[in-house]
Amino acid sequence: MDDDNCLQLNDDPIQFVPASVSKTTNVFYDEITGQIITVHSGELTEIIVTSSTRCRENMVFKIEDRGPVSSIKMSLDCKILTMMRTALSVELMDIKENTLQSPYFLYCKFKGAKLLGFIWTGNNEILLISDKGVELYQIEGQVPKQRIVFSKSINLHVNWFIYSNHSKILLLSMNSFGDFQPLHILPGNINKLTKLEVDLDISLNIPNQSISERNIVMTTVYNTLRILVLPTSQSRNEIIVYTLNKMMMFKKSHILRLTHNGKLLINVVDNLIVVHYQQTKSSSVFDIYMEAAKEHTISHYLPILDDLSIKRTVPREGGSHYVSHLCILFIIKISSNMKFNYIHYILKF
Repeated sequence: MDDDNCLQLNDDPIQFVPASVSKTTNVFYDEITGQIITVHSGELTEIIVTSSTRCRENMVFKIEDRGPVSSIKMSLDCKILTMMRTALSVELMDIKENTLQSPYFLYCKFKGAKLLGFIWTGNNEILLISDKGVELYQIEGQVPKQRIVFSKSINLHVNWFIYSNHSKILLLSMNSFGDFQPLHILPGNINKLTKLEVDLDISLNIPNQSISERNIVMTTVYNTLRILVLPTSQSRNEIIVYTLNKMMMFKKSHILRLTHNGKLLINVVDNLIVVHYQQTKSSSVFDIYMEAAKEHTISHYLPILDDLSIKRTVPREGGSHYVSHLCILFIIKISSNMKFNYIHYILKF
């Protein structure tokens, strides 16, 4: 395929220590801070923090190995390293003179709760998400005089969650049938928004349809938060877009007509929605700013560009090359190949 019909990745990818098959090395990506965090286990655990924006030098820490890490993030001001090892607590370590201090722990208040994850929503504010609800805390001071101050909690059943740091919106999946509770996270407070019920295509008469985390993408397009609902079955050949309006309610607004079936990945580049098809290793581009035919006030779109390939040649060890494809998508706008330890930005069409 010629160069005029492809998506171009940047020529200067971020490199990091790749994940290992033996699981002694794990790689985590924090889409809020744009950091790649590599955790290498051994007699000591080595933690390497790499900025995907190259805004600072790598940070390297070594700590006693206290078991596998399931999630790890830096606070927004990079003063606290935070990790999850179990579903019971979050472990916090202050950073002083590039050295990790003694750990302290934050536990869920809800009895019998299973911790699903955590999010830094401010420099000193951390949100815990469990299967029993959400809890907001403030971290004041530093070791040995730090205080963990409880701010607010909301009790509800949670399957999984996604978060937009740009809009401070947390989307909680309440079940597998398309019922969601959006929350607006404010300093010291949490506001419930109107519940969202995502449409399942009952006309297809497909049993056991369900919506999982892989079917939902929350991203900003044209300065407005959108939820993209990917097909829940091979028969549904469209992406449904819900838009957050001025009343802080999500409403169905657009439908993107896909040209291929199968598993999808999504990027947003310069407000264009790029859909990557795993089966054909090609991509379609949609622009929801353009005029489109409407059905019941919902705009229906066909791709403005279709069947694009992704071109980027990366040197392998030994001098040979391979043409990369999107095998893992960490975040809107960033793609990564974990095996060859590169992370790219999609630059242009």
